[in-house]
Amino acid sequence: MCGRYARKSAQELLAEWFDLDLNLMPWFTASYNAAPQSFQPVVWLDTESSQRRISLMRWGFGSILGQGRADWPGHHQRTR
Repeated sequence: MCGRYARKSAQELLAEWFDLDLNLMPWFTASYNAAPQSFQPVVWLDTESSQRRISLMRWGFGSILGQGRADWPGHHQRTR
């Protein structure tokens, strides 16, 4: 299947790498089959506090991207 990847880093290691508070992180485990439409941890910058945060977000294309547009570059695209 295309678009899958593995995420095997422990929460402690991610907290250390990105200087995050481990107690504020959502709970997640390693995933060796992270597929589109699954929830994955994402590190983002909170502009109000200028600190990094981590949240679980759905990975994949939004449902409105390219909807009704045949000229959208990702529409019916084949890769080899």
